[in-house]
Amino acid sequence: MGRPKLILSNSLSFRLPLRFFLTAPIFAVAAAMTMILYGHHPPIDRWSPEILAITHLLVLGYIVMVMQGATVQVISVLVGGKAKWSDQIGLLMYLSLTSGVLLLATGFLGGGMELFRLSLLSLSLSFFLFFAISMTAIIKGKARNDVKLRIALVLLGLAVAIVSGIMLAAGYGWGEISIMRQWTDNHLVWGLMGGVGILVVSLSYELVPMFQVTPAYPEQLKPWMIAGLFAALLLYSINEEISTALLAVGYSIFAMLTLSIQSRRKRKEIDTTVQFWRLAMLSLLATALLWATTQDSHPLILGILMIVGFSISVINGMLYKILPFLVWVHLSTKVSKLSLSRRLIPNIKTIIPQGMANTQFWVHLVSIVLIVIDIWLPTVGVTVPSMIHVLAYTLFILSNSLLLWNLSIAIRTYKERGVEIERASISSHDEQHS
Repeated sequence: MGRPKLILSNSLSFRLPLRFFLTAPIFAVAAAMTMILYGHHPPIDRWSPEILAITHLLVLGYIVMVMQGATVQVISVLVGGKAKWSDQIGLLMYLSLTSGVLLLATGFLGGGMELFRLSLLSLSLSFFLFFAISMTAIIKGKARNDVKLRIALVLLGLAVAIVSGIMLAAGYGWGEISIMRQWTDNHLVWGLMGGVGILVVSLSYELVPMFQVTPAYPEQLKPWMIAGLFAALLLYSINEEISTALLAVGYSIFAMLTLSIQSRRKRKEIDTTVQFWRLAMLSLLATALLWATTQDSHPLILGILMIVGFSISVINGMLYKILPFLVWVHLSTKVSKLSLSRRLIPNIKTIIPQGMANTQFWVHLVSIVLIVIDIWLPTVGVTVPSMIHVLAYTLFILSNSLLLWNLSIAIRTYKERGVEIERASISSHDEQHS
């Protein structure tokens, strides 16, 4: 069973995913600033308004933001379907998600019930549009059924997380609706282990071998891995202990398998994407081990490992491949339409300087280590100097600022080469008519 062929001619406009990619680091900066302003020691209570605001800034404002932009783009070229008015729908989806996250975070920080109500409406619209454009692509697409099934399971996992999230948010927005705390764990597990986790597994089958030049994942394991993870999620509401154990084992197998095929990659030099993915897989292994052995004893550390160590690390790594790839694809399309020399297209490896990307990786890594120290030491009775607390989140701000800067370099390259292509086209036209 071969790797699906990418349908590059079906790629969406360059602006559509770009909005999502550039906004995500800004929300990460907002989350870190909230943590710095909140105080010296992070609260142990995960239900505190500040922690809930920070969590949703990172999960919705960062992870889901990039997930929406990347998913609609990847689906269009991987599955082959493309919704009508996708650019207009994508813009509305982006605006409603951005405003919804801001309203929700402000609501948690004391903004009042009205903000929760408005955020619920805005986020619901964004997710509705996301599912509409994704399902349209699946239905109209011509990809293999197993690829479509994997994407459908990701969307189903996200749907469960979204529905439970809406029920929880309704409790904050309408006083007469009781907040059902038993839904919170389901919301977290289905969102992170279901939507995000299964999406990473599904996309990694195609993107890791393509972008990291590794051997393919074992064909016989592909369908069973995602089906097994989804089945384990279905068990969560019935028996949390068995479900947790199965999910921990499943994600550990995926992490170790990914690390294994990375060690056998054809290109021995280690680029930034490989470093980010290795950090992500090690964080996933740590998450699985801690979750299976301690359950809720260290919820904040679990959150940092899963959200920042795993999810955001994967996103960082893939952005350094996806955005240059999109720049290359769209410039290639322009050159081909104008029948110009392909020498006008930059080498995909040079679109974002490797040194700048590598610097951002190390800042990201150090920030994670310091954040874990800042959260863990108080739980064992050790006082953490305020300098460590501020430094940890300042480095996280710096990391995301560097990411934003590096992505902007790719955009500048796209614009500059686009101008060169236009000039070459005019020159070629003049020569033909002289």
